[in-house]
Amino acid sequence: MGEAMRQDPEPDQGARTMTAGSPRAGRRPDGTPRRALVTGANGGIGRAIVQRLTDDGYEVVTMDVAGPADLVVDLVGDPMPTEALADIDVCISNAGVVDTLSPAHRMSAEKWALDIDVNLTGSFRVVQACLPACASVATGASC
Repeated sequence: MGEAMRQDPEPDQGARTMTAGSPRAGRRPDGTPRRALVTGANGGIGRAIVQRLTDDGYEVVTMDVAGPADLVVDLVGDPMPTEALADIDVCISNAGVVDTLSPAHRMSAEKWALDIDVNLTGSFRVVQACLPACASVATGASC
């Protein structure tokens, strides 16, 4: 393709151009910090996610089954703290359990149920609790 035919598009100044590491990534359109929830924040991956979001300017709310965390919640048995999640812009459901890597023929039904409850049902409950705020046009968030 010749140089005359090649044109670089004008950069879009909207939210779609914000990438990780951008000083604007963690800001709402009005300049206030976006709030991000990270579940499983005490584990290695969770800690790394929290650090990256913090570096990008987000106000991070941590959730885990044990402290230290902003919200200590058992994803399976406890009610979701909906008031604390009312203005979340970003929901990262990172919590999960892998207590044993047993082959299926050796895994108990109880262990299977716990894995499904935490890894699937717990994630569903967290995302469901965050959706009203994430979907709100007023926050400038997207889900």
